[in-house]
Amino acid sequence: MRDSAAGLTENDLLQPGAPASPPTSGTRFQRWSAACFPLLLWFLAAYFFWGRLGKWLDDYWLSVRDPVTGAYEFPVWSWTQWPFFYRPFHLTFVQSAQTLLWNHDGLLHLLSALVHGAATLLLWRVLRDVTRTAHAAAAGAMLFLTFPLSYENILWPAAISTGIATATFLAMLLAYLRMIRDGWTRRDVILMTLLAFTIPCWNEQPATGIAALPLLYWSMYKSRLPWKQHLAQAFIPALACSLACLIYLLLVHATVPPTIRGGSGSLASVSRLGSRFAAVSHEVHLKLFGAWIAHIVRGGLAQGLQVMTLPRSLPWLCALSIAGIAWWRHWCARPLAPRPHGCPRGRRQWATTVLFGLALFALGWMPLVMIRGQIVEPRMCYYPTVGLVFAGAAVLDWLGATLAASRITAFLFKRGVAVAVLGTSLVGAVTLVGTQKRLREQYDLDQSTMRELTQLVPTPPPGTVFMPLRVEPTANTGFSYFDRFAHCALAQPWSARAIVRQTYRRNDLFSTPCSWWGPPPLRDADASGVRCDVVFRPRREAHHGTNERILWSQTIPFVLEAGGHVRLISTVTLTPSDEDAVNVDFPYVRTLLDAHGLPEQTCTLQGRGTQSP
Repeated sequence: MRDSAAGLTENDLLQPGAPASPPTSGTRFQRWSAACFPLLLWFLAAYFFWGRLGKWLDDYWLSVRDPVTGAYEFPVWSWTQWPFFYRPFHLTFVQSAQTLLWNHDGLLHLLSALVHGAATLLLWRVLRDVTRTAHAAAAGAMLFLTFPLSYENILWPAAISTGIATATFLAMLLAYLRMIRDGWTRRDVILMTLLAFTIPCWNEQPATGIAALPLLYWSMYKSRLPWKQHLAQAFIPALACSLACLIYLLLVHATVPPTIRGGSGSLASVSRLGSRFAAVSHEVHLKLFGAWIAHIVRGGLAQGLQVMTLPRSLPWLCALSIAGIAWWRHWCARPLAPRPHGCPRGRRQWATTVLFGLALFALGWMPLVMIRGQIVEPRMCYYPTVGLVFAGAAVLDWLGATLAASRITAFLFKRGVAVAVLGTSLVGAVTLVGTQKRLREQYDLDQSTMRELTQLVPTPPPGTVFMPLRVEPTANTGFSYFDRFAHCALAQPWSARAIVRQTYRRNDLFSTPCSWWGPPPLRDADASGVRCDVVFRPRREAHHGTNERILWSQTIPFVLEAGGHVRLISTVTLTPSDEDAVNVDFPYVRTLLDAHGLPEQTCTLQGRGTQSP
């Protein structure tokens, strides 16, 4: 039977993503007005300080500009620095962006914000195809847009590639859904295969979702075909995409040195997969469902509310209120999809879509399980969150279609979900504002530290190694994971070395790292020197496990106090467990202190850590 007014068959009305009646100019205006609200949420979450967040960790290190002259060669190719096939698009793009936009941090952060916005739009578009109600798709997209644990992907330019890989995977899903709807051709399979090969060249995690594509087909197909043809349509595109990823893995295996992540020596053995799975599961629970996300939300929300209550934030609050009202009216005015009475296909679609989302979530962690010693970082939760959004949107869609049978239940459902989405997305956006504030403060603190260091040590001798022996906490909100996430630049070996060279504009200076939550990576200290567990010398060498020996005569030790203040150390007292204490003097540092009229300072180095004087 065909509806003459809408031009739809009865079967079309039962399918996800079926078009409604042609919109009038009034509804079109309402849609555009309501769209201003998620746009403002995006701005709050990703670009509230106009990208003036500075640099963070890898951002200092990835630029290939010469610290002395500022010169660089373009184009920047990743294989000139890493001569093997490992995430080539990621390394080339991030190095190029950091190099070309070195003095334009706002543009770097704008790129990250735009990528996150594009990934959210693609997710919304895919959800519109797999759900009956616009409410379920909008809710899932808005919650993904403002998810607080995505802060690394949104606010850290060096982590932009995970967002690009996720967006590419979602574009591949759109192509796959079009093939399910219209039938697949050789050109469509080639397009999907190219997109599939592109994904791991940015980041491997989203490529794991290819294994779940047949579930998406099972939830979406509507034509009556022989079962062999269904199998072909479901599996041939998925197998072609899997072959593309297999070629990527073979290139990685053939070119990456065994000791580098992704190389054969970094892979967990079969006997260790169980323990790796347990370790990754524990960290996933901590990050996504445990103390980590609780601290990020509570600490970031407190900081964000401080910003949003300032007078300069009043225009944004007014704009949010006006756009929020338009969004609320459009949300409540939009009808829920009718429940497909007696249609088993609807139940199958909802259940299988939930399974598809859960499969995306579970498969997203497999690359971490396979790599020995790999920990779960917040940026690695970005793509698996897409799977949770799929599953949640399918459940919400089922509830909406079920409750649409009654005007009262539909009325209560729409407004209840609206309140939940509105409140959760606002909390997430304000939390990300507070996270931006924390990153901005840490960058300013790093710059202040380096200015003070250059004042105290204006012309260090060639080959000098700056050695922080203790770093005081730079934030104290009471939520330790929130305080710790924004490491100072001296916390990692690559960023510590890079910021020292860039500050002094010299290539003959080095630095060891130190973080405030742990001891410096030093051991075997004696009267002549100390051994460092990380590489601190050339710019592009590997980072770990070389046991570098540093002579005290080359070293300038210091303590980084609260507020980023530098205190040079003129005497280090070594207290081995089985020997008498040994005092190591630094005449050059004593000369610097005398020149600035500062008293001599001492510090105790015991075992692997430091103690206060």
